[in-house]
Amino acid sequence: MMLSLDRHPHPPSSSTLLPVMATALALLVLISALAGCLGTEKTAQNDTQYRMRGDFRKGPFTSHSLVRVSMLDRRGDPSGKNYETATENDSGDFRLTLPGGAAEFSCTGKYFDEMTAAVSAYDLTLKAIAPVPEDGKRLIHVNAFTHLSTERIKKLMSQGRKVADAVTVAEKELRRELGIANGEGSSPFAGASLDLLGGNNPHTLFLLTLSGIVGEAAVQKGGGSPDRAARMMQAVLDSLAEDFGPDGLLGYASKAQVAAAEKGLDPARVRAGLEAWAKLHGGAVVFPDLSKLVDTDKNGKPNDQDPDDDGDKVADELDCAPLDSSRQMVSADAQRCVAVYPPASVIAIADDRQAKLVWDELPGGPKYTLLYSQGDNFDSATALKIEDALPGQLVGALTNGKAYCFTIGVRYGDRSSPLSQPVRIVPVGIASGFSAAPGTGKVVLTWAPAEGAASYNLYFRAGPGVDKNDTKATGVASPYTLTTLNNGIHYAFALTSVSGGSESRLGDTITATPLAIPIHVAAASGTGCMVVTWDTAAGASTYNVIYGKGDTV
Repeated sequence: MMLSLDRHPHPPSSSTLLPVMATALALLVLISALAGCLGTEKTAQNDTQYRMRGDFRKGPFTSHSLVRVSMLDRRGDPSGKNYETATENDSGDFRLTLPGGAAEFSCTGKYFDEMTAAVSAYDLTLKAIAPVPEDGKRLIHVNAFTHLSTERIKKLMSQGRKVADAVTVAEKELRRELGIANGEGSSPFAGASLDLLGGNNPHTLFLLTLSGIVGEAAVQKGGGSPDRAARMMQAVLDSLAEDFGPDGLLGYASKAQVAAAEKGLDPARVRAGLEAWAKLHGGAVVFPDLSKLVDTDKNGKPNDQDPDDDGDKVADELDCAPLDSSRQMVSADAQRCVAVYPPASVIAIADDRQAKLVWDELPGGPKYTLLYSQGDNFDSATALKIEDALPGQLVGALTNGKAYCFTIGVRYGDRSSPLSQPVRIVPVGIASGFSAAPGTGKVVLTWAPAEGAASYNLYFRAGPGVDKNDTKATGVASPYTLTTLNNGIHYAFALTSVSGGSESRLGDTITATPLAIPIHVAAASGTGCMVVTWDTAAGASTYNVIYGKGDTV
């Protein structure tokens, strides 16, 4: 009002007010119209609503995954306003109308796993905390980077920071702690702007690298098993987020986990996995080359600029395992030699007077030498040798009940590796004469002793066949009575022999059906005959009547 008086020394007349009011009204209408064009609505409570879209991509979440949005108060706590929808397609896209303010976005469902190039076997929950976008884009990307920062953002908000400031601080700290790209990630960015399908650019490269590192961490935590890795994915993401949350720092164990995952990551595998997704969905997405950012040996040089990616002092062009410093070896043509190594894992399977040795074949076509000796420890002085052995090699003429140790050596031309870690087994015979006598709710099993056996394990199940995944009774001896069985049910049984910690293969499978004994048997005299009656026995389909002269039969 004072400004108006300063600008107008004399009070404006009604004739001058009308054009001003008309102009103001026109501007108000124009602003309202523009707001409508940007996707803004007014509710009955006069709250501004924003029509927005986004996506969830660890890899891309599948269609119909559950999307939840929880509005947060200034302290980062749930305000009680919650919204739900579902992803619209296999790219993880969603749309939702939300009020302004801070929100936690989450999605639970299956996703395309770039490590296996297939849809995950287990559900994953992926999160982000961000202000609801109020700019013209109205777009948010939820990814591995946003998930890792959620707990830290909540902590900063609880300390009084506004959500936008909390996001900026948390993400800067996270880039530093992850140590990707020599400690700082790529150029500054907002995590919610990172799109896994964003094309060949530095920001997508950073996200794809992080996603691959998290995936490799899950593989390592799962012991290399794809199934266990899928189950470990949530634990890896959540443990890193929880470690980072309180102080914006990753502990030693978390940093070691990230570094080990980056060291073990195969950049080409991650890229190929997502290219398989794009091909499956008819997309023309170009994915960046992870070797431009992944630094396997953490020497500050990304792999594409480093002639020795794994830091083992062997040039990549001469190294058949350029991403693994523990696996130096000769090249596939057996000419350019670095060093040779034995199989990492050798498995020995005990059998009757023999053993089967199994190991993974190594690249480059090497020759294998199998050595073995009798006793609890390998003795090279008395060891017998089998040259040119093959995975699955059978070793016969062994003595049942005696311990043997086996090891494998590898040869490339005239160069030999150290021997593998010895494995110990005890060959043992298979029980013979295995038979079953059914009774009421039970079966009595008998067998002849097996050579070298100290005890026996019994495997059984209802049905026609049995294997080592079925119910097991350990340490049984002949005769053995198995009770609590159901009358009228067909059961299958098989035995293994045990000696010195080794277990034989399954012996022959036999079957039996427990039956109840008929009760309330009665006989009534007739003319030249006897009428015999009894109660039906559970599981019986026919009966035999045995009779004879005298008081007993």
